[in-house]
Amino acid sequence: MISRINVGIQLLDEGNNVDIYSYINERGDDLSNQYISSLDEKEESKFISLFDFMLAKGNINNAEKFKFLSDSDGIFEFKSDSHRILCFILDGLRPKSFVLTHGFKKEKGKTPKKEIKKAEQIKKLIFELHNNGELNIYK
Repeated sequence: MISRINVGIQLLDEGNNVDIYSYINERGDDLSNQYISSLDEKEESKFISLFDFMLAKGNINNAEKFKFLSDSDGIFEFKSDSHRILCFILDGLRPKSFVLTHGFKKEKGKTPKKEIKKAEQIKKLIFELHNNGELNIYK
């Protein structure tokens, strides 16, 4: 059985209407930040700009940059060219708190089901920990 002692969310930034957190796995790894850091500077700055816009406005009304994945259980994606960062909304911390799950490079077509499933599994775990009062929130 995998230990859940380190599992939690790390506050990345606070906005006027939105906070953005990142999922921390049982090994203490921040998968979304690791992915973003692996990108070249131009791609990394695109994601930072998207996050900054979301923090300032509370939403991104451009499906080319951010969208709900309709074939998922509450998963959204931040988009920059072929790169994706998946996330979900965690209620109860602020009116709207996005939790980034992980990133990947999309080859072509729709977002791969295995990536959506991974995000859904993380969401399920975070909600379970949150509802049981066991969620680690790192600031």
